[in-house]
Amino acid sequence: MDEITLGLILFRYIPETALVVTLSLILTGYEAKLKTVTLITVIGAPLIAVIRSFSLTPGVNTIIMLPVLILLITFFL
Repeated sequence: MDEITLGLILFRYIPETALVVTLSLILTGYEAKLKTVTLITVIGAPLIAVIRSFSLTPGVNTIIMLPVLILLITFFL
């Protein structure tokens, strides 16, 4: 299990999650509002950091992360 640090979450996972959420909203036709994207990102980034800290194969990480992001997006929209 890798160590999760605040710097890793702030400088890697939050920008990455924000880009994925924004791109998902734009491609599905929703308006990407800053407040909504920020809320989903702040909640989703630590969850994704925990998922990636497990030593799973890269494909399994993605398969687990996609439903988490889908649930967060549908809950807040």
